[in-house]
Amino acid sequence: MTAEPAGLRHQALVYADEDDFVSCVGTWLREGLSAGEETLLVAPRPKLSWLRDELGPEAVAVTRVDATDFSGRLGPVFAGLERMRARHAAAGGGPVRLAAELDLHATAASSAAAFLR
Repeated sequence: MTAEPAGLRHQALVYADEDDFVSCVGTWLREGLSAGEETLLVAPRPKLSWLRDELGPEAVAVTRVDATDFSGRLGPVFAGLERMRARHAAAGGGPVRLAAELDLHATAASSAAAFLR
């Protein structure tokens, strides 16, 4: 196991159903918004919709990205996240809060294996 880079914290969520997902991720995103953090959600379209409904008017403050747009390619996901982080840091911004769910079934085996390391 490798150490996390300074300033990076990673948490995983295992959820039972839609309600559990929406409750947990909705709370996570709201905490970020309340703290003034740049907040990003990367998920398949249906889950983006669930969370938009859950967050109501607060949803406009969350950058939402449809994970299916990446067609199983993880490289562009991580490159895009790094660009966002760099822009935010250059503007003097604080932490970036990210909730992401990627479909590893649609990902090339080598890419998925590298992601899971």
